[in-house]
Formats: sequence, C-alpha cells, structure tokens
Amino acid sequence: MRESAKWVVMVAVAMICGAAVASDVTTRPAASKGPLAGLPSKPDPHVEKIKALGDNSWLELGAPEPDPKWGPARGRSWSAPMPYAPDLGGAFLFGNGPHGAMFQGNHYGDELYFYDANAHAWVCCYPGFDVTRYGEVRISADGFETIDGGPVPIAPMVHTWTMVGYDTHLRRFICMPIDNASYWSMRFKTRRAFLESSEIKWNRFQGSPWMWDVVTGTWGRRKTASPGPGRLYGGLFYVPSRKKTWYYHCGTKTVFYYDAATNDWTRVETKGPKPPFGIDFTACLDAKRDRVYFGGGSGGRGPGDSGLEKDRNALWVYDVKADAFIDPAPKGSPPGGSNRYGPQGAMMHYDTANDVVVLFRFIPKAGGKTGVFVYDPAKNTWITAETTLPSWVGNTWSGFYHAEWNAHVIHSAGDGRTNGKIFVYRYKRRAEQGQR
Repeated sequence: MRESAKWVVMVAVAMICGAAVASDVTTRPAASKGPLAGLPSKPDPHVEKIKALGDNSWLELGAPEPDPKWGPARGRSWSAPMPYAPDLGGAFLFGNGPHGAMFQGNHYGDELYFYDANAHAWVCCYPGFDVTRYGEVRISADGFETIDGGPVPIAPMVHTWTMVGYDTHLRRFICMPIDNASYWSMRFKTRRAFLESSEIKWNRFQGSPWMWDVVTGTWGRRKTASPGPGRLYGGLFYVPSRKKTWYYHCGTKTVFYYDAATNDWTRVETKGPKPPFGIDFTACLDAKRDRVYFGGGSGGRGPGDSGLEKDRNALWVYDVKADAFIDPAPKGSPPGGSNRYGPQGAMMHYDTANDVVVLFRFIPKAGGKTGVFVYDPAKNTWITAETTLPSWVGNTWSGFYHAEWNAHVIHSAGDGRTNGKIFVYRYKRRAEQGQR
C-alpha cells in the first residue's frame, strides 16, 4: 500500500468542504502534502513487463488497485486525454462521462482521479461535489462559487474532450469550464436561479483555468484582468517552452494564452488557414517542434461529418512559435480514409521516443477502420501500424503516453462504470532498448 494513501480521506474531506485556493507559486510549500504525496511510487514488477515490450505489442495489466476509500476510477465518455505528469509517474482522469451522473453517493460525477502507473493503482484526488451541500454555497468577491471560504468547481465540465492538461512548472492539473446547465440542472434544482440572481455577481468570463494543486491537494481559480476564451468547447495544452497554457476556442476558431505569472489571458492574432471542423477533435502536443496536432473533429455539414471531403484526413497543425494554423496535407489518410476520429472513440498521442503522432481508433464511426495509425511529421505521411486491437472491456477509452516507458497507457471501461482495465501499447522500441 502506498504511503500517500492515508492522505486521501483527509484531503477529500477538505476538498468537499471547499478548501482554500491553491497558494501563489512564490509562497507554495516545497513538500507535497496532498493525496499524491510521495509519488512517484517505487516500480512494481509489472513495469519490467512493460519495458520488455517489443514493436507493435500490447500488454493487458488488468484492473488497477482501487483507491482505499473511493474505489476505482470510472469510465468517461468523450474524455480521451489523461494529462501526463512526469514528475508523479502517472496521469489524471477527469470528466463527468454520463450526462449529469452522480458517483460516490451524493457526489456529482466530476471526480478527479490519478493513475499511479508504477504502482498500477488509482488515487482519488477529489470525489466530486456533495450536492446536498449546495445550499451552503456562496459567491466570492471574485465571482466564483465557494463553500467554507474556498473556491470549488461545481459541474465545471461534462466530458473533457481535449480541455484538460498539466502545468509541469507549477505542478497543477488544469481544465477549462464549459456551460452545461442542461445536465447539471437535474441535480442542482436551485443553482440556476442562484447564479442568475441580481444580488450576486457570478464571474463567467474573467477567470483562469481551474487548477488542482499537487502540492496542497486543493482546487483554485483566479479572477483575471482580461476576459478569457469563454465557456464553450475548445482544446487546451500547457506549453512548457512558453510557460503558458494554450487554448483554442473552436466556436470562434481563436487562440488564447493563459499566463499564470501575470494571471491574465491574451488573445493572439493567428496566421494560416483555420481548421474546417468544430468540436470533437483529438489532439496532442509536440513539444519538440512546439506544435499542436489536432483533427477528426465534427461540426461540418452534418452529424458525423467533419466538413471535409471524404478522402481528407482532417489533420491540422497549430505552430506555437509562429502562432499559425497549418494544413499539412500529408500523404496517406487514416483511418481507412475516414475524416472522423473524435475523442468518443479515438485518442492521439505524441510519441517522443519515435518522433511520431500515434492515433488509436476504437470505433469505426463515419466509416473507416479501427486500429493504430501513425503520422510522421518529418515525412508528413500517415501509415497503418496495427489493425488488431485487444478485446476491450468497455465503450470508453482514456489514455496517455508515458515518456519514460516509451509506452501508450489506455484505460478501458464502461461509461460511468468501475469495470476498467489498463492496456499498454508500444509502437517501436528505442534504439538503446535493443530488439526483443
């Protein structure tokens, strides 16, 4: 059992009660005291099996050890990205999954979990808001919902799409809120009237991303001087080279950066052709080139249609250095010619060891094939790596690329269910790893 497990109950209770906002970087304690204290864990024997994987190989690890109090994480539909935290040796899983669902009894279903990869175990960072306490919620001077004096994220998202990330410098899980009243209103009968009351000043537009601080184990959000991208669908990545959070608003097709040092948003003037698709795209960050790859989105001519010609691959690029959109028009067309590979049945990772983008497609939505497809940025070409996938246990998939292992880690489970298992895939071994 991990030494940090004893913190889970203490921190979870504090978060339900609305623990104080994560302190500023200049005053944060150096040692972690939250549920992730002590990570990364010492590697368990399964790690050696992962390191021994050959090219185009899969390994089923089975169900992770559940959190000692809150149990295992649940499957989350349309929530493919699990932000990887290299300093912790694992990744975060967030999102409501089933619309307006309740987990853990009276807790709204936007719990935050962490997959401790070395220990093959779940850690519950936040069990979701206790809806029976909403009558105690107040609006702070900054315009955010609080309880017991601290800001608390109440139904901040439905699915996560590609709107979650990890700030590697400040060590914070981050996410952007969206409006989803049609889902949470069934659980919070008085919330809409409360937020729209003329007696309060609810801050909908001038706020930082929500941040869960690894060190303190608490949520925080700050009022910004400038309006941000709003509360609609988009894509989010923390860009280490800029020490800023990149955000793409797919409704207006505009790009913003959030700077934690100045606590403000900046909207940038972009160059190049903007992507023709809207929501529901998969994405990944190539930190080597400072590029965001994203594609497979919907919002074109009709349901399931990206708005592109059938034979187009629907891959787009955003160059962070140039603040420019690029249509790379690569050779080849995954998956099987389909231009739909959104996060309801696909995920996209940048494989640092092989300098390629790996696309997993689990559902043959809008035609095409399932399998593993690889985009080579250097050659600007798509290839099919693998067409035979494991026998999955559910209808949702979330995952991340573990750079230290050179392996792709995938959680498969039923939507909102605790029947999940972990599968690991390796595209190609590093040269120094040798051949199997």
